[in-house]
Amino acid sequence: LVIRTKQEFANFLMQIADESKLNSIAAVLDIWGFPPPPTDELGKVNFTWLKENRGLSFFRIDSDLERLKIFNYPAVLLFPPILSPNPSFLLLVEEQNDYLTFVSKEKRTRVLKEIVKEAWTGRAYIFWKNFEGFDETMKKGARGFEVIWLSKKMKELGFYDHEATKVFNENLKKAVIKFQKENKLKSDGVVGKETKIILYNKLGIYKTPHLG
Repeated sequence: LVIRTKQEFANFLMQIADESKLNSIAAVLDIWGFPPPPTDELGKVNFTWLKENRGLSFFRIDSDLERLKIFNYPAVLLFPPILSPNPSFLLLVEEQNDYLTFVSKEKRTRVLKEIVKEAWTGRAYIFWKNFEGFDETMKKGARGFEVIWLSKKMKELGFYDHEATKVFNENLKKAVIKFQKENKLKSDGVVGKETKIILYNKLGIYKTPHLG
């Protein structure tokens, strides 16, 4: 399906609204290679369910398409209600030329980018996996295996020129800041959710879907 007008897109959003959140979750599971939720659990399925049952965390972002491209993960976009009490959710999987591609109920729908920009609330949900299971944040003064891992990975990516360290020191903080600046993140030297999301993606050793 290809949508080229505002009215076509409005009609599409109205048609999918009531089941769109559940369908977007099913699409997220599929693109990450997970089985769909069991039928007897459908009433309980929401974004938090994904973390508790599939290990997929979600990160809410209020921004624009350019910032979504920086994260480079498929993202669920939120659209306001249209003649329905429910908003619509659509999984964005690809941006190509003037079109954005969404997946819902295993069907792909291409929509003109300008139409999406006008209708979208600006809110999106990025789903990601904390592969190494590290704490919420890592910052200067931290110690342990996760700091050794971070220093090695920063070196692999060309941001850190020193030996691996188990203490998050000033040199490692400077490396993190360089990484953050290159990826247009808040440059505070603290490895939080956003930095980890992009780091896992950039390393190329973890099985993560990308925004095509």
